[in-house]
Amino acid sequence: MLVAAADVELMARVMRKFDLDGNIDPKAAELGELIIKAGMAYFPNDPNIQVLYAVVLLDLKHDGPLARSHLKVRRALRGLPADPQQN
Repeated sequence: MLVAAADVELMARVMRKFDLDGNIDPKAAELGELIIKAGMAYFPNDPNIQVLYAVVLLDLKHDGPLARSHLKVRRALRGLPADPQQN
């Protein structure tokens, strides 16, 4: 049972399972991503989970533009400027 947003990060660490060559196990990464997505649904306003998902997009999916877009959308939903430089 989740009691805090920090529990999502702890549970998602399952994705850091590596094979003998040092590559992340795809099934473990998929499970970790699922845990993070569930955490975002359960704790929609937690910025740490949003950043954690952006890291997954960047690190595991190798999709920097999507990670940046994700953070921009989340900032806009919170009423903040999409670009942090605008503060």
